[in-house]
Amino acid sequence: MGEGCSIETMVYPCPPPDRLEPLWRGLEDRCDAGVFRSWAWIGCVLDVFAPRALVVEARCAGRVVGLALVGLGKAAFPGGRPRGHLGETGLTEHDRIMIEYNGVLAEPGWAAQVSRAGLDAVLNAGSPRCGELRLSGVDGQWFDLCRHAGVDWRLLRLRQGAPYADLRAMDATDPLRSLSKNSREQIRRSIRRFEDIGPVGLSRAESIGQSLEWFRELEFLHTASWARRGNAGAFGGKDFAAFHRRLIARTFDQGVVDLLRLSAGKTVLGYLYNLRWHDRVYAYQSGFTHADDPRWRPGLVAHLLAMRRYGNEKISVYHFLAGDARYKQSLSNGSDTLYWMAAYRSSLLRRIEDLARRFLRPEAASGPPTI
Repeated sequence: MGEGCSIETMVYPCPPPDRLEPLWRGLEDRCDAGVFRSWAWIGCVLDVFAPRALVVEARCAGRVVGLALVGLGKAAFPGGRPRGHLGETGLTEHDRIMIEYNGVLAEPGWAAQVSRAGLDAVLNAGSPRCGELRLSGVDGQWFDLCRHAGVDWRLLRLRQGAPYADLRAMDATDPLRSLSKNSREQIRRSIRRFEDIGPVGLSRAESIGQSLEWFRELEFLHTASWARRGNAGAFGGKDFAAFHRRLIARTFDQGVVDLLRLSAGKTVLGYLYNLRWHDRVYAYQSGFTHADDPRWRPGLVAHLLAMRRYGNEKISVYHFLAGDARYKQSLSNGSDTLYWMAAYRSSLLRRIEDLARRFLRPEAASGPPTI
């Protein structure tokens, strides 16, 4: 369990997906690190984007105990070493798929050792593979991991809360009863408004084809909603939709993707695109119809009905992912904190760069955050 055995760490160019898959899946079967570290997600990243990347492999007594994918992005300055990106490609147009709950894939009890060894291997003081390692959507343990690995870090953006609903702590028969009085009333008013149109229901896509069709309709509704706010939304780049269409086609039969449709009678009110992994669900994306009516809250109703359904299916946690949207606060009973940061070896050039950054962007300074 991470004691009494020294880790041997290897870093090598990422092989073709069909060669890496058995190794990754073999370790994954002994772990439960969440959907964003699963082969379902990582394999799709490699398949769709074919990034220039490294694999970090950690072994103990010949047994693989940890793996990580490190995409190689542009160097910070001409002639410098590339930036590494944990679990990502290193290219902004591809990384809009937004990884969260990021980290290494490691056997239980080995995560800290594997993470520190990976940091040391990628940022090796003698011959570093990368000028820095970008860590997107990681938890607060990475500050201590960096300190123990002897590397510095800086925040790339402000930390974000990631609300979730622990369904085990909610009313066993209906999570609505566990919400605040105001949230209950909003949802009940919306349901009554929708019942004026017809019976309200949440249905599940039953095939890959139906999932892809609903995903296209979700994209249309999502984009229209964000356009009203003067924003392109998640689908602003073609790579976002292409990745998820491939993810749906690859993993629907494994039960990873879950497309849900909210309807009132024959009227479609919107869609949820969720990711399932073991006993957790990640509410990844959505698209809903719009009306100038304060009672028109299809998002609240859809998530509530989804939570009710998942509770009956023995799902433990419903993750709303990073963001401070009001509906997430209304439906959650807990929150994680995620960070976007960069780890790097200290040098004179980096110290000058940090001083300039502290002056120009105080929020991105390297002082320890309150965790």
